[in-house]
Amino acid sequence: MTGRSQVVPDLESVSAMDHLAAHLEAWHSDVQSTIETLVALQAQVDTRSTKLESPRAALEYLDGFQRFFERACADLRGVQNGLGEGRREDQIATLHRLTEAAAVEERRVVAFRDKWINKPLPYEEVRPLLTQMATCVTDQLTDLHELPLAAAKLAELEFPVQGAAQAPPDDDHSRPALDRRALFTRIWRGGRDDESST
Repeated sequence: MTGRSQVVPDLESVSAMDHLAAHLEAWHSDVQSTIETLVALQAQVDTRSTKLESPRAALEYLDGFQRFFERACADLRGVQNGLGEGRREDQIATLHRLTEAAAVEERRVVAFRDKWINKPLPYEEVRPLLTQMATCVTDQLTDLHELPLAAAKLAELEFPVQGAAQAPPDDDHSRPALDRRALFTRIWRGGRDDESST
């Protein structure tokens, strides 16, 4: 489970930009934590390499996902930092791209499970290590599947429904004041606002 699941309000209930920013910050923090876990797992693979069928495959798997999540971290931080800068289309596209990339990366986890975990192992004692390698990545990739909802919230908060009519002002205080000459001209023309003549 990722820490973002504890953010209040939950993503579906987000109604303000600071709420969305909190989710983006939690995503970034969770991904960074996953990277740290992968680094720790690399050390365990090095220590127990003689018990693994292919230490090289395990290290390549961990290194590949470390690099993937580092890019995801940078993208999430970029979206978060740009919330007030007005490039919403680019930020929304980034969130969708991250989701698509996560879906592709899930295939790599499945392939790793099928080849190196879902079978009898020469040393069963390393199964928990291999399982953790698959599970921590899967959990993080699964959480990234909610990024399209974040993108939808970003569009909703930044781009309200077009065509909504603005309520007219209750009084004329919003109109610029007229000097005496302009007032006289307006009365003489029958109250018209424009100064054009035909």
